[in-house]
Amino acid sequence: MAILLPMLLLNCRSTRTVQTEKTYVPEIEFPVFPEAESLERNGERVSGEAEWFVRLAEFRIKYERAVKDYNMIKDMYEVKNDAE
Repeated sequence: MAILLPMLLLNCRSTRTVQTEKTYVPEIEFPVFPEAESLERNGERVSGEAEWFVRLAEFRIKYERAVKDYNMIKDMYEVKNDAE
């Protein structure tokens, strides 16, 4: 009985398990910027509605910014994951 009590109080230490989180940034394919089909081409000049050109320019700015931001975030997480 005297030997059994110390054996019950002692235990073997198991290996410590460390969990690491790895952030995964999914691949996104951004389509090629579309060319306008409804514009009239007169030699080197192009004519169309002014509002359409303004909206197209705004879209292009936002589109290019989204691609840049995505690539920056993806690179940031890839560097962080490689360091771990």
